[in-house]
Amino acid sequence: MTKSTITRERLEQLADNNTICKVSWDERIELAQIALSAMDCEPVAWAWHYREQWHVTNDERRAEFVAKMVMWLYCRSIVTLSQRR
Repeated sequence: MTKSTITRERLEQLADNNTICKVSWDERIELAQIALSAMDCEPVAWAWHYREQWHVTNDERRAEFVAKMVMWLYCRSIVTLSQRR
């Protein structure tokens, strides 16, 4: 995944309802690209707890029959504004 130009601190500031801040057009586009990329994520591994141990598999068919928890997500890379220019 490509590196985002929006910092974690900036995202926290934007997410805080008590903070009034302006969002630039570039930030709006980048946030939309990040959101779209997150929507395309797919699970690639699952975990379940059985007899006091945790087990992990990347076989989706096996994961269907056990109590599972998605472990990792794979997201396609996003194109940042700096790459488009």
